[in-house]
Amino acid sequence: SAEKLQVKQGTTIYYWTLVMGQIAAALSTTTERQSLLTYCFPNMALNVAFGFEVVLGLMAIFVPFMYGPFDTAYLPKEYVGKALIALFAIVLIEEIRKYIFRTLEARKACGWGLDT
Repeated sequence: SAEKLQVKQGTTIYYWTLVMGQIAAALSTTTERQSLLTYCFPNMALNVAFGFEVVLGLMAIFVPFMYGPFDTAYLPKEYVGKALIALFAIVLIEEIRKYIFRTLEARKACGWGLDT
């Protein structure tokens, strides 16, 4: 029925947004102060895990035989793209925090760094 499909799509978009949030959290906590723009992602195991998580998540959304095991349903692509907002928002907020931390530390304006 239409209602069951809506519930499945709702849980699917929740799942996909959670996956994006987990990736954002992992990216954000990879370094405490260093920007991701200069970090260059040297941890290949983590990079492979990100790729695997994204591919598996997309398969759960777009590959019909995966719907049963993951209890998901097809999502229109615009909904899949909207979940990226969570990833970018979390990473951006964390990058701003790191920038503020580095700026205060360079000015010797904070006494709560790791090395104190």
